[in-house]
Amino acid sequence: MANSKVEAETPQPEAFWEHCIREMYPGWMHEHYFVPALHVNKTHYVSSSFAGQEVSIPQAPLDAPKVGSGCVLHVSDTRNDSALQRIRHCLQKLAIKQRETMFVISQLDYGDYLRQPCYAAAADSASASASATDAAVRLPRAADLKTRDSRGDFDFLILHRKYGIVVAEVKAVGDNWGDLQLSEEQQTAVVQKRVKDAIKQLDKAERVLAHLVSDQNLAPRILKALFLPGVQASIVRKSLGRDPKELRNLGTCLAADPGADPVDLCLCSDHLSDPEIPWHVTDSVLSRVQQWWNARIVSQP
Repeated sequence: MANSKVEAETPQPEAFWEHCIREMYPGWMHEHYFVPALHVNKTHYVSSSFAGQEVSIPQAPLDAPKVGSGCVLHVSDTRNDSALQRIRHCLQKLAIKQRETMFVISQLDYGDYLRQPCYAAAADSASASASATDAAVRLPRAADLKTRDSRGDFDFLILHRKYGIVVAEVKAVGDNWGDLQLSEEQQTAVVQKRVKDAIKQLDKAERVLAHLVSDQNLAPRILKALFLPGVQASIVRKSLGRDPKELRNLGTCLAADPGADPVDLCLCSDHLSDPEIPWHVTDSVLSRVQQWWNARIVSQP
């Protein structure tokens, strides 16, 4: 009887999490949220002394940091930040226009899931209260997986009330080709390599997500998406046309219909806003993003 009383007075993890969600996101059942609400660009600071005070000075990104230079900001970091910002602006406009009910989470490290002390304590409590056979799968976390799958991050994770889970990999490729003066052959090789890397990362992300939702009686649908905000679809199509195997692999990864062009399911530069003014999402841009959304998210079985 005493144990029953203690259990009754102790909030259950599910109730605790639902309370937190309702407090932080009161419209979670009928609105959209972007987490974090604002994208913060990576910035590296070095400590210095000025007028007898310790100050932090932001450092410019480096093209090729020296070995042993410590934690520095790479040019690739700033390019990736710009790509993420551009995509966020377009997805936010889409969510507003179509009144989508979803959470859009960006740059979530696998290990951050249920890692905050308050959530981790509740998760451990739930697992401890489960039976010996159920405890390992009651509240799955990435740390349960093999090392090669337990480390990584989701560039974009869309949790949609109607369409399930969409995990997207972002490859900031193509936006610096003018500076690098790459030949067409070099551009082709870069696109092929980035797509190949993205396929591996998306397949890995799918395995991680499948594990994280394995405690659900009815697991949500998981869709994979590839975002290439710095390169036009025609260039991607031409590059992969020279590597039929990788084109087939992309089709398999994105679960494209037989005979369909998987590049049509990728979100590319020509779908998005002008990189110089990424926040200015015109009606024509929104229309192109909607076309991609319908092809990749809505129309997929």
